[in-house]
Amino acid sequence: MQTLPVLLAMSLAITAISVVAARDDAPATATPPAPATPAPAPTPPAPIAPELTPPTEPSLIGRRVLVVMRDAREFRGTLTERSATHITLEIAGIPARFNAADIDRIRAQQSPAERFAEIRATIKSDDAGSLLPLIQWVIDQGELDLGIGELEALSQRVPDNQAVAIALTRARQLRELRATPANISPATTPGTTAADPDATDAPEAFSQAIPLLTPEQQALLKVFEADLSRPLNLVIPTDVMLDLFERYAGNPLVPATKEARDAFLRRPQSQWLDLIFRLKAREVYPKVQINGLPEPLRDFRDRVHSAFVLNSCATNVCHGGRDAGRLALMNRRRNSEAAVLTNFHILENFRLADGRPLIDYDNPEASPLLQLALPRNVSQFRHPVVIRSASGQDLFKPAFNATTDRGFQDAVAWIRSMYMPRPKYDLGYVPLRPLVPAPTDPTSQPER
Repeated sequence: MQTLPVLLAMSLAITAISVVAARDDAPATATPPAPATPAPAPTPPAPIAPELTPPTEPSLIGRRVLVVMRDAREFRGTLTERSATHITLEIAGIPARFNAADIDRIRAQQSPAERFAEIRATIKSDDAGSLLPLIQWVIDQGELDLGIGELEALSQRVPDNQAVAIALTRARQLRELRATPANISPATTPGTTAADPDATDAPEAFSQAIPLLTPEQQALLKVFEADLSRPLNLVIPTDVMLDLFERYAGNPLVPATKEARDAFLRRPQSQWLDLIFRLKAREVYPKVQINGLPEPLRDFRDRVHSAFVLNSCATNVCHGGRDAGRLALMNRRRNSEAAVLTNFHILENFRLADGRPLIDYDNPEASPLLQLALPRNVSQFRHPVVIRSASGQDLFKPAFNATTDRGFQDAVAWIRSMYMPRPKYDLGYVPLRPLVPAPTDPTSQPER
């Protein structure tokens, strides 16, 4: 009688194949059932084909999905292409291609609107403090019209809430900006890095879209931030100074005779730059070369950028990923000059909804940049909830435990070391998302 063993073997083989074919639809924590009795494991099918193209799976093209890689990394985006060899996700508007051989599974995800509705149902309609972070999140997910509708309804329920009024104004401004793609498209802005050879890694798709300062903008920023009281590695061509002498001849600061000019050119080049600053000869700034970072910017790199901005603010789940919100920071190239200077310029010019800058040079300890990195229960500025679309959990982790932390005090020391009064300048940089700078008087004369 061989019938029973044969039927049992066939049943086990069918069960194993069914388990493999159903993995895409199983919960993330589910595990395949073990055979009822010990038996040699059947030869597994090709690892990708059942995972990516099971015959009974509904199409996920055009849907938001979670892609789990074989090395446990996770990526979320809209599935735009799928074959037996690769898939393409749209992450933060950027197509990212993944090899099928590297993928463990693909799971459909709730849309931002669906997740919003689920959480929204648990919040009172007039609870602005809880609703505002949720509405900002759904706007950042691309549901701008939904967010504006919610803000309009909330503003009617709490008409005296200034934060709601400001958020509604900003959202409407964002809609106007998006209606003019040339104003915000990274492909048309100076310094875009879409074709950068270092910008090809799919997990960094969002960061690839953040424009870097151009080399010319980087050089100009270093000149504006140079502190002549601290060491500088300067190169100023002599002919630049000779031309300066002629252009500003008659100015009492400029040596008038050939002998006086020759004597001046024997001085350290830091004194040459000092004269350029005193003359406010901004047309000369692009001709000044500073090798390496000036000391204040080097302190920013070491005390702030590498200490907590990269590892806390600019991570993929915070301001370096698709959920970044309006403050989008570069997290590739790490501590290269290009990344350091770009992130410094963004942080320096970013304004909160009420127009307040992130860096408070008059009261460094109160800087929102530092306060937002503290636990919410001790911070003057409570960091918004960082919602993870898959689970809804808050991913915010403070960079400092208290204002007495060494890292916090190092950042305060850096702010105090910056050149004062702060120079006012426009590099012509167009960010990925609007920094909403505070209004300035275009007729005012900068200090340098």
